[in-house]
Amino acid sequence: MKDGVITNAKVTKRTHEAPGIAGSFMTEIMLRHCVFGKLEEFFPNLPPYAEEVRMIPMSPEMEAEYVQFEATARDELGRMLRNHDKRGLGAFVRSILDCCENAYRGREMNFPNGEDAYFAPIGEEIQPKERDLVEFVQAGIADRRKVCVYVENTSTIDITPRIVSVLKQEIPGVDVRVLKDNSTADRQERIDKWDRDGMQVLITNPSRVEVGMDMPWATRVYYYQLPLSTFVLRQASKRGRGIYQTRDIQVVFAIYQHTMQAKQL
Repeated sequence: MKDGVITNAKVTKRTHEAPGIAGSFMTEIMLRHCVFGKLEEFFPNLPPYAEEVRMIPMSPEMEAEYVQFEATARDELGRMLRNHDKRGLGAFVRSILDCCENAYRGREMNFPNGEDAYFAPIGEEIQPKERDLVEFVQAGIADRRKVCVYVENTSTIDITPRIVSVLKQEIPGVDVRVLKDNSTADRQERIDKWDRDGMQVLITNPSRVEVGMDMPWATRVYYYQLPLSTFVLRQASKRGRGIYQTRDIQVVFAIYQHTMQAKQL
């Protein structure tokens, strides 16, 4: 019966087996024939791989703005959470983490029915982490190394133009390339071509190169901003790590001291 009318219509059901494997395959067959280990255990003669956390002091102007910005934002977020309103939580975390890198143009957080938080611009002067990055790149170039710089703010809030400007201002003639396209179609080919053309610095979001990329030239890696995902961080850190590598690798995590960045790490 359909819509009150008796019909002779027949309903045919077809069952299709979904692609995949049974869970028992993993435990009863695959795992029994697998060996888990680190790359270094299978290839003990790999060049050294070192990670360094750099706690960089803020400038006095930056610190004053940061303290006020975080205090206001934290108070307003607490008020919203007490009212079971979680709308500002994601924006709070991201804004507090990246406000120092955006100090040249300022940062703002808006809270409904509350006080907005402001990080006032502190000018175009080169900031401490920017200076540290410049020195890292200069040292890399002097040692005939190419540098990979990882940045999180590459979309709506994009700080890559600022970084490129600072590097070119402080290191005349430096060849800087920026990978921003999310397309994976020719990503490897583009980076390889830039490498052959004399690229000295690549700036990109770590999520764009975390998997499926071979970057043997990336023996100097600088995290200007850290991703929230530890998986992305670990994967992107070792894009130059492989059995093909002949030079040591240095990875630097740049953190502003006494900020949410330090707590994130």
